[in-house]
Amino acid sequence: MTQKEPVGHVPVMLKLNRRLGYVMLVVLLALGLAPAAGAVTVQADMVGAGDDFESEGLLFSSFSFDFGNADSSQFTLTIEGTRVTLAGPMEVSGTAEDDYQMSYRVSSLDPLLKIEGVSFATPTTLQDDEFPTFMQAIAVFENDSSVGVSSLANTVFGATNVQETSGVIAGELALNVQVVSSLRSGGTGDFVDLASLSNEFMLVPEPTTAAMLALGLLGLAWSSRPRG
Repeated sequence: MTQKEPVGHVPVMLKLNRRLGYVMLVVLLALGLAPAAGAVTVQADMVGAGDDFESEGLLFSSFSFDFGNADSSQFTLTIEGTRVTLAGPMEVSGTAEDDYQMSYRVSSLDPLLKIEGVSFATPTTLQDDEFPTFMQAIAVFENDSSVGVSSLANTVFGATNVQETSGVIAGELALNVQVVSSLRSGGTGDFVDLASLSNEFMLVPEPTTAAMLALGLLGLAWSSRPRG
């Protein structure tokens, strides 16, 4: 004689599906909350055009630099998360002028994630004794769009300025980036000191990808709901 299952009994497979749903949700949360990989810092003049760096879903490659009249061995390239930074003694004083340049290619490693935003940071110290001093940095992308990073002139004596701006660009899987910084100093007591040039990129999933992820999470939640 077959024994009947008690009322409210949950089949074994249903319990397993529920547990599997919880496990998958925990894994997704863990992936989302996982700490970013550590920063990589290298001597910039040792980086060749064939060197590349992977970080946070982006590939940085095809680097080239112009260190102006400064000592190239004093420059460092740091890649942390989706930010790339060139730091070094970028400065002029008196009546000097100099240009510094960083060029590279940034590509998304996931065809479903596009680069749709970028920010620029240029911490600068300027001293204007009598004549104008200024720093100007421009970034140009392969899609012929350009964003002015900062343009400073006649700054208050001894002021320290952190110029930062951001812009939205057309969604791209890859960009060729060229950042040019022009420093000019016009008088005996003037100087311009640019600590670094940084670009940080924003990766955004395509709408269809985001919708599929949302449906997947809803499906997990539905399969793991308690049964009576």
